[in-house]
Amino acid sequence: MAHPLHTPVHHFGYCVPSLDAAIPQFVERFGAGPFFRIDHVPLEGVASRGEPGVYDHSSAFGACGDSIFELMELHAVEPASAEAAFAFASPALHHLAYAVPSLDESLALEPRDVPEILRANLGEISFVYLDTRSTAGHHVELLADVPAFRDFFTVIRDAARDWDGVTEPVRAMGG
Repeated sequence: MAHPLHTPVHHFGYCVPSLDAAIPQFVERFGAGPFFRIDHVPLEGVASRGEPGVYDHSSAFGACGDSIFELMELHAVEPASAEAAFAFASPALHHLAYAVPSLDESLALEPRDVPEILRANLGEISFVYLDTRSTAGHHVELLADVPAFRDFFTVIRDAARDWDGVTEPVRAMGG
């Protein structure tokens, strides 16, 4: 298996103080969108370094050309070590995300000095955040490349391809 970071960046994740304020700015300034918003993302199995955790956040995903942006508004992160690792001044680049065939195999290839901050599931989609701040200034997110993951981002890319840049800039997933 190739190193997980030897693939294209899947998406760019930004911490923002408010989705309500950030989405219109990304639409107006970058022509990104439309954004698919998920309030209080319903995660399961949240863990940080083997302990149960909390990762309560709202996200909005939109495309800008060939790039996908995730805008994240953090509500609560636990335990304290994970909260501290997620304490970015915002707005800020929070993570670069990579799609990988297997989280476990990809994590086995990561150097030992790249600690895992948090992992969770959204249905069939599993992901993990790695602390790469000391090297890159942001985190790395690895996501398992499963059909539900590909389907989710196909909706975003298809909507952007057909979008007029004005109509319904914020949408609910499934709406």
